[in-house]
Amino acid sequence: MEESPNKSKSELEKVRRQAINAEMNIKALLDANTQSILLLKPDGKVIHVNRTVAETMGTTPEDLIGKDIFSYLSDELAEFRREQLKKVVETGAHLKFQDIRDGRTILQSYYPIFEGDKVRRIAIYAEDITDMVSNELELKRSRHQLSVFLQIMDQSNFSKTMEELLVSIHALMCRELKADSFNIALIDQHREKLDFTCHEDEYSTTCQCISDIYHPENKNINLLPIRKNGTIRLTRQKIEQGLRNKSIELFGPIPEIWVGVPMLRRNTPIGVLVIQDYHNANAFSDHDIELFTACSDHIAHTIERKQFETATRESEELYRAFFEDNHSVMFIIDPSDGRIEDATNAAANFYGFNRNELKSKTVFDLNQLPKSKVIAQMQEAKRNDLASFIFQHRIANGEVRDVEVFSGPFNFKGKVWLISIVHDITQRLKYEKELSKAKEAAILANKTKDEFLANISHEIRTPLNGVMGMLQVMNTDDLKEEHRECIKVALQSSRNLLRVLDDILDISKVAAGTLDLIEENFSLKQVLNDSVELFKHQADCKNIKLSFYVADKIQDTYIGDEGRIRQILFNLVGNSVKFTDEGSITIRIRSGAESNEDKTQLLFTVTDTGMGIPEKYQRSIFDSFTQVDGSLSRKYKGAGLGLSIVKRLVDLMGGSVNIESSLGEGTSVTFSLFLKHAEKNATDAEEQPNTKHLPGRLAIMLVEDEPVNRMMASKLLKRMGHDVICAENGTECLEKLQYAKIDAILMDIQMPGMDGLEATRRIRTSEDFTRKRNVPIIALSAHASKESRYAALEAGVNAYLCKPFEINDLKKILASSIHQN
Repeated sequence: MEESPNKSKSELEKVRRQAINAEMNIKALLDANTQSILLLKPDGKVIHVNRTVAETMGTTPEDLIGKDIFSYLSDELAEFRREQLKKVVETGAHLKFQDIRDGRTILQSYYPIFEGDKVRRIAIYAEDITDMVSNELELKRSRHQLSVFLQIMDQSNFSKTMEELLVSIHALMCRELKADSFNIALIDQHREKLDFTCHEDEYSTTCQCISDIYHPENKNINLLPIRKNGTIRLTRQKIEQGLRNKSIELFGPIPEIWVGVPMLRRNTPIGVLVIQDYHNANAFSDHDIELFTACSDHIAHTIERKQFETATRESEELYRAFFEDNHSVMFIIDPSDGRIEDATNAAANFYGFNRNELKSKTVFDLNQLPKSKVIAQMQEAKRNDLASFIFQHRIANGEVRDVEVFSGPFNFKGKVWLISIVHDITQRLKYEKELSKAKEAAILANKTKDEFLANISHEIRTPLNGVMGMLQVMNTDDLKEEHRECIKVALQSSRNLLRVLDDILDISKVAAGTLDLIEENFSLKQVLNDSVELFKHQADCKNIKLSFYVADKIQDTYIGDEGRIRQILFNLVGNSVKFTDEGSITIRIRSGAESNEDKTQLLFTVTDTGMGIPEKYQRSIFDSFTQVDGSLSRKYKGAGLGLSIVKRLVDLMGGSVNIESSLGEGTSVTFSLFLKHAEKNATDAEEQPNTKHLPGRLAIMLVEDEPVNRMMASKLLKRMGHDVICAENGTECLEKLQYAKIDAILMDIQMPGMDGLEATRRIRTSEDFTRKRNVPIIALSAHASKESRYAALEAGVNAYLCKPFEINDLKKILASSIHQN
């Protein structure tokens, strides 16, 4: 009996509302993004912005439409961004740059959108990266500074003499500061002379020693850092002024920039470091000078340490005097019993004990490791010239500090001792832990993004399931041909929307590195049949011959990701159908030359006789959102994602893809994949149940909380000739299952109250359902992820059907589950 027109209109209106809801969900997806997303005309007029942009501008997205976005910026910034927009429009190339707005660093990404061969719109993605840039820069500087400090310490460890040490430090600092003129000068032991022990200058090979350094009439420029006890930075103008008023003396050419830093020990200068440049006043940045100043203390410490080592070899008394006053935390230890023989004043200050108290202790009193492990570490230090360890030491107030200990042996009066230098690294380790936490936070944020994408997929698939299902319900034999044709078009449009949704989500997953491949046995012939069958109606409507050919030596069963291979073919065949008006489309599969014993290289080629692709677009055709014709009046519609997801999926599976096309003659796309060999007929047993028919009328329980999807699935099942018992959640399912005779259960996963997974577990394990424990359960879910599928199978379902589904999928999975059971 033919349905009334009013009922058909009502059903179509419901479908229309569902489509509007799906569009609102996609808009919500854009508004939920914390990045600023804009779509502009080439003149800067707004076509669309997300809510983040509007909130930044202090207005609403609707208010910004049609307005010049640059009018909201300062004149200078507006002019700069207009220039960048102009470049994108003129070159048609993607542009990424950073600029500053209100003191914040913004990462801008401009993507041209073509209509024909002209850029008609520009998509802009903007993100505030100020904190990230600042933190990365600060961390980079800190690491670099620490690296230089460690290199300075290494020079002390590996240099045998003071001369070797100064030469190595001189070379290191010249390299770090990119300086051609650099001097190291030390004050003699009588503190009367400044001797340039390491000298390099563009205009002179030697530098005379400066006498009477503390005489008030001595105005030599190199004495300024010592007199001021701080860093001195002079430009050419200041030097010339000092020469005129005779406040300084300079021998030789006047540099453009001159920087001197005193080397201080206990706030007393022991020498001076000088860098200068004769050509460029900006040769040294503020960060260079900051590094230079910071290194001076370490260089002074290193020089003093080397002097200490020299003094040790010369005299025990001189060694002891130097040791006691050393600013470093140092110990002399007897490795035989761990007794502290001596300690520096710095050690006493650090640990909170006086020197005599420290000398009455052993390293076991300070070190938090068990005594046996400390003994083992001392023996290791005794065997090596220099060993380093990370320990925890307890100081006088009970606080535990993280320390790095450099320890090495020396001989004195026929006995081996250990000298240990202790560095407090508590703050450094704290920074490293914070960095580790930041990394964990980034991983968590990525996980949150994946969950968000999964939820968006669920929220769109659920209403789309209702749309497609109700269309299938309406598609009866007693409909008018016109109505059946409308339903076919609406179903195909829904499938296209689903493909676009899958492509968008997959592109996001590939970019985030979270797209997983599922390798399992599959039938190559079945994948090809599905690809041809899906587009057969569209091809027939255009009188296009759609077929596939498989080379003779190609087996049918392989191991690989069947879903992704099918997705690639769907995109390629779908494109061919779209862009071909007459002729044929052929899928060919042959073996590649790189096959081996474990894997076979298969070459998939999709060839059509369509419109072809101009040569200038063939290199960019695999880029996201790229279309040959992007105009509003273009004949062929689309999002520009199909070939992009093809390229990314093929790359992910370790293959390659290339395209050959001639304008007006057609296109041929070939992609290669390496697939593992499978045992022959491995999928025959899996597919066999799908070819059988259901054994007559079944009693099926439908557990679904969403009213539209419940009504849709119920009508489909009744059309298939089955009896249907409905339940709205897991609890109601269990209640009705106790009294009803059920042949199979269609179980929605996500439901309020008791969800489908918990209901399935209870059916499989509870004593209340002993006789019905093996009833086939088919999971229904709008979650398409691998994790959701595995969770359902682990709970005990027989099969997993992803929404939206079609009536043929439902028939096959019911048949398979019933026959397996």
